[in-house]
Amino acid sequence: MQPACKVPPRPVAPVRAEADVYSGRANPVWMLTRSQISALRRELLSLGPRSEPPAPPGLGYRGIVVSYADPVLPGCAELRAYRGTVTAQCGAGSTVRLADPGRAVERYLADSGLRATDPAAYAAVQQDLASPAAVRGD
Repeated sequence: MQPACKVPPRPVAPVRAEADVYSGRANPVWMLTRSQISALRRELLSLGPRSEPPAPPGLGYRGIVVSYADPVLPGCAELRAYRGTVTAQCGAGSTVRLADPGRAVERYLADSGLRATDPAAYAAVQQDLASPAAVRGD
């Protein structure tokens, strides 16, 4: 008797996360696992629209950037989670802005690999997440 033929799962392109926190040195980078990509996709699909994102500062923590984001948000190459907004750069130069109340996407991304990659950057992100002005999205 021959073993049953199994169809391999559809390959998922690597999805890269980067904490945009440093100036003058490389930002910490980590890759999302298949299960993290699926969880992030579900979280993003639950978000509603937002008009204008908060402007990131010139120095210090400026959000978490996800590159090669098509498996997470189809049609989009990059997204940034920062202070209650997820901003995605999508096809034909379009920008999609999603409201992230409670900063759930940003928290999920920070917990997905930043703590292990760069504990100091993780601490800076946690400090921003705890800031009262940052919670309001100012």
